[in-house]
Amino acid sequence: MFLDGLKHNLVKTKVNNWLAQPTTHKEVGHIANVVILVEARFVNEGKNLLKRLGKLTQSSENKLVVFAEKRADQSAEDLLYLSKKDFSLFGNLKNEAVKKLIEQPFGLLISYYTSENVFLNFVATQSKAAFKVGIDHKNTAINALTIQVEPTDVAAFETELVKYLKLLKRIE
Repeated sequence: MFLDGLKHNLVKTKVNNWLAQPTTHKEVGHIANVVILVEARFVNEGKNLLKRLGKLTQSSENKLVVFAEKRADQSAEDLLYLSKKDFSLFGNLKNEAVKKLIEQPFGLLISYYTSENVFLNFVATQSKAAFKVGIDHKNTAINALTIQVEPTDVAAFETELVKYLKLLKRIE
């Protein structure tokens, strides 16, 4: 219990330190692939959104990262699981698949969760995504664009996201 609290605080400190750094804006071209971060309770919405956005990007490299309290087996190739146990006591990421994912550059990162989750925030802040979108207005420091919708309303989120991506000339 105590060690979990320590781990949580160390990860939160790393996220806050990253957010305190001055941001550099990257030149973002067209979005080729998508990574979606989602909590386990919204995994079906995340899968639905990934399927819908897969038509836009037409990439086989689209991924869904699911945070669950307990580890789950990696059953699908486009689905990665993340838990507290994937972080060391010092707040370092141990999950090699997720670590590899955030170290490579990709087009769009969607933070599709509303509750405070320092572990997903860590992944979002450390990722090399060219453009970051979220649904929680509390994470405006992490995301370049925030679309406030109910997490269960995937169609509304997709409609708004596509509208803004077209306005920003990220998709055609």
